[in-house]
Amino acid sequence: MQRLKQFLGWLLIITGIHCLIPVYSLLFIIGLIFDADLTGDIKMDWWDVLYETLLIPIGFPLFILGKMVVDSYEKVEQQKRDSRVWHNKRSFVLYLRPFTTDGNIIVPNPDFKPLGIDKFIDKEEDDLQFLLINKINAELVAIGKKTNGFGAGIIWARDIEWFHVFKNRAKKALLIFVLPSYHKGTFREIAYLKEEELLNKCLFIMPPLNALSDGISTQDFWEKTAIKMKKIRITLPEYSPSGGIFILQNTQPEILIPQLDHEGVKQLIKEINNRIQ
Repeated sequence: MQRLKQFLGWLLIITGIHCLIPVYSLLFIIGLIFDADLTGDIKMDWWDVLYETLLIPIGFPLFILGKMVVDSYEKVEQQKRDSRVWHNKRSFVLYLRPFTTDGNIIVPNPDFKPLGIDKFIDKEEDDLQFLLINKINAELVAIGKKTNGFGAGIIWARDIEWFHVFKNRAKKALLIFVLPSYHKGTFREIAYLKEEELLNKCLFIMPPLNALSDGISTQDFWEKTAIKMKKIRITLPEYSPSGGIFILQNTQPEILIPQLDHEGVKQLIKEINNRIQ
């Protein structure tokens, strides 16, 4: 039922956009101005232009209604995930990252279908966090503050208690998925994982180009992080614009997936599911 609600929401959004942008009328008028046939086999006259123009006021409310339906769907689904992670103490993957990366690590969707109903729901490219929640065989759990985002189930923790919550979940997680960062919180988490010899159950992500909103380039972010990691004797791989996945063997990097293209994302999902089974 929720999936149908999502589909109807996107259908309203697309219909609204179509009404708001009278493409054929614009082509018809431009064609008259420049004495060119821009509408091809589609025959139009001024009555068709009037009809499309009258649809414009309908488009905006349809778009707004569709957006409300989709937002409602995402809010309900996120609340379900947030509720589940509070009660799930074992079968979960812990996701550690700086908050600035939420919604910004855009990768190809390996299961995108350009035909059929799914093309209205799925995207050709999407946030990695969103793709993982739908494709791995365990709950994806993140620690942080409540947001309007749509992704991993959130364990809400205040600033004075988040590290205690992290330590508890890190020991119980089936797998820990980590985006290294020079940020104080993420750096402290990785230092703890090294100290407690938990790096062997970590998968590390190198973000692809333009994946961050830190005010600096992704490559500068990575180089700054690599310098910080040397303080705890962890070596990061050299940055690659296509991103990648690696593990740490005795604090030295070993590349598992050299780039996050369609095939790379498929390999990542398979790798996670193999490690948690």
